[in-house]
Amino acid sequence: MSNLNKKQFEAVETVNGPVVIIAGPGTGKTKTLVERTVNILVNKEVEAKKIMITTFTNKAAKELEIKIGRAVQQECR
Repeated sequence: MSNLNKKQFEAVETVNGPVVIIAGPGTGKTKTLVERTVNILVNKEVEAKKIMITTFTNKAAKELEIKIGRAVQQECR
């Protein structure tokens, strides 16, 4: 999480309630969502079935699924 900007870090650390991330291409939306989800899963020990993430495309959804899975595996080593 060290290379997140202030707003990204704020989103990652906000674990109670929903967060909406709206930004242009290449601004780190996916990275922020991945880091936030990993934070909630690993540090707050919330069950994956209690987390909902939405995006606009199937491609983006699959990318999130893969990146979150990899990040959780790295955190749990």
